[in-house]
Amino acid sequence: MSESLKLDFGDYTVGGDNYNYTYVDRKSEGDLKSTLSGGNFDRFKKELDRARLFNSYLFIVVESSIEKIKKNNIFSPHKSKLPYIWHNFKFYIFNQIFNRFR
Repeated sequence: MSESLKLDFGDYTVGGDNYNYTYVDRKSEGDLKSTLSGGNFDRFKKELDRARLFNSYLFIVVESSIEKIKKNNIFSPHKSKLPYIWHNFKFYIFNQIFNRFR
């Protein structure tokens, strides 16, 4: 049986006796690029900060590969600034991981 509830961060978790502070945030290719660009990135950083505040783990699952994202970006009429997106992802995510274990 599943139940839909509003989460403070992430898209999915397990409740009840199986709850272990682990959440999953599912991203399509477009959602990932949008999330890591502009004002959406600030919102996403706040979501990561909330997960950290609750001593939780947030796994980000991307429904694509880096190679496919790069290829799709070449042929897209609306190209994303992928170096900027990769920088945001690596810089902030790795800082979150590093700071968690200090």
